[in-house]
Amino acid sequence: MSLGADEMFETMKGLYEAGAITKTQMNEFAALYRQVPRYDAAMVKELRAKTSFSQAAFARLLNVSPSSVRQWESGAKKPDGASRKLLQLLEVHGVAAFLV
Repeated sequence: MSLGADEMFETMKGLYEAGAITKTQMNEFAALYRQVPRYDAAMVKELRAKTSFSQAAFARLLNVSPSSVRQWESGAKKPDGASRKLLQLLEVHGVAAFLV
């Protein structure tokens, strides 16, 4: 996130903590303005290692092909779109977020 976006997020957080905006408004702001990280090969490998999943199981968890996970981990391709968001959710909330 850029410096300006960081400052805006902190301002909104302060407004939420002061009761000036609702939790829903804060969540909507966060969803719109928080950038999803770009995951490189090392980051994907590390995240998968934390789950102790095989590449195939990790792929099933994220609803992608095992080939995609292999390519991400080798650096041949990088996750994009919804895959980046799913990796972020996994990183922040763990496997439990996917067990619904």
